[in-house]
Amino acid sequence: FTRAPHGCFHTMKTFELAIAKAAIITNYSREQEEFFNQDSFLYFNTNREMNKQIKRAFSDRLLNNELRERAFQAALPHSYHKRAEELLSIIKSI
Repeated sequence: FTRAPHGCFHTMKTFELAIAKAAIITNYSREQEEFFNQDSFLYFNTNREMNKQIKRAFSDRLLNNELRERAFQAALPHSYHKRAEELLSIIKSI
């Protein structure tokens, strides 16, 4: 879940779960969708939608596996290593 104390934004756990190839079901936020589109995560806004998405993930093994792979591929460019390289590049250019 994204949480109000975090401004309803994702945290790095969002990327860590994707890199671990977890099938992710989460409450919807625009920020998360910037990184992970509807083909990577199963989003919900209500309890009813959450229950529907959970049932989809458990009942459709192919969908579950596809979500895991797409989320993994979407997360790869945002690894800690990649972000550290980008930060060092910015620092060196200053």
